[in-house]
Amino acid sequence: MARFDVQASFLINQGHPDAEPGPEALVALSVIDEAGSPVELDIALDDEGRGQVTAFIILNVNSTETVPLRIAASYPTAQPGFYVIAVRPRTDLGPVGFEDYHPATLGIAVTTEDGRGQTLAVNSLAAHVQPQNS
Repeated sequence: MARFDVQASFLINQGHPDAEPGPEALVALSVIDEAGSPVELDIALDDEGRGQVTAFIILNVNSTETVPLRIAASYPTAQPGFYVIAVRPRTDLGPVGFEDYHPATLGIAVTTEDGRGQTLAVNSLAAHVQPQNS
């Protein structure tokens, strides 16, 4: 099985008018194979964690406890090998959301018939231009 290079970052927002209510994490994902070619994924909406992309919250670096996430939406990009997905806590966990966990790190795994890769996605707040100090 080939090894994929997977990189990701995320930010949490309040969703948008077309999404289900409540916070979601938007994950920017890049996947290439060992030769540096983009990997094409078929990202399905998934509540069971059985798709090509799986995600989970890492609760604490001193613990092995994680919270599984589901893929709630997938947004196309114009660049091969780049993806944006919206993830939320799985519905079988009850009425919990990101506001209950305050995640700083997500685990992301990509598995296809051709290969596998994984990464830790860190929270990346959107950059804002700061005023110049005089």
